Amino acid sequence: MSTQDKTEAPSEVLADLRGVAARLVVSERTVERMVEAGKMPPPMKLGRLRRWRLADVESWIASGCPAAAVRVKGGKR
Repeated sequence: MSTQDKTEAPSEVLADLRGVAARLVVSERTVERMVEAGKMPPPMKLGRLRRWRLADVESWIASGCPAAAVRVKGGKR
């Protein structure tokens, strides 16, 4: 293994709920509400864990925090 291999940054850095909330300077519950309302990129699921690609969150912030796709729960009208 070369020295360069050891120092390369991982291609996909993942953040948990706490990390995303800290980056946005909001509470963890606010992040959960934003995801439920479709106002931010949804997390990916790794088993029971929810993680956000940090690059996706940064891109979303840089583009002015546009609403993500709206997710509909249940069959209520």
